[in-house]
Amino acid sequence: MKTLIISMPKSGTYLCSNLLSEFGIKQTLLHLNIGTYQQYTSDINDTRKNPQKYTHQMKFEKSIELFGDNEFAVTHVPYNKKRAQLLTNTKKILLVRDEKEIVESYQRWNEETGRPMPTLTLSDIKKWEQETNIFKLSFNDMINKNVEQIDRLQNYLFNSIKFDSLMCIKNAIESPSMTKMR
Repeated sequence: MKTLIISMPKSGTYLCSNLLSEFGIKQTLLHLNIGTYQQYTSDINDTRKNPQKYTHQMKFEKSIELFGDNEFAVTHVPYNKKRAQLLTNTKKILLVRDEKEIVESYQRWNEETGRPMPTLTLSDIKKWEQETNIFKLSFNDMINKNVEQIDRLQNYLFNSIKFDSLMCIKNAIESPSMTKMR
């Protein structure tokens, strides 16, 4: 089954991406939006500096066809019933983070990249919580290595625990991502 990470920007989107990669789910480097998508490359520096270079016009309902089974993409789209119906056969992970922490993180990101904060509000994304087939994961669960919650995530994705959750989250934290480099 395909998987979609739904998050507010700066909620751990690419940390979760690293975690899913540790679980063997293929990273497509797709970032889906309402009327566009980005198909990034593994060149993290260029991706961070020139996101427009990787942007393509396409409606969300069509862009969700760009990834398949055992693959994942990320999005920051607000909830609505039509989108929820389109994603019925998709595993959805909703990432949450304290709004103050999001703003602080985005201020650092803006200083580093010059890219402004999107106009989305946390409440637009949090409406996804009303869906029944969605897994809610917090930034703090990942960064604090909450093994029980990472085990629950594996059960949601695979109906079993296939991997050592502590090792996977440690590796995910240590790996570079689209928003963090080491």
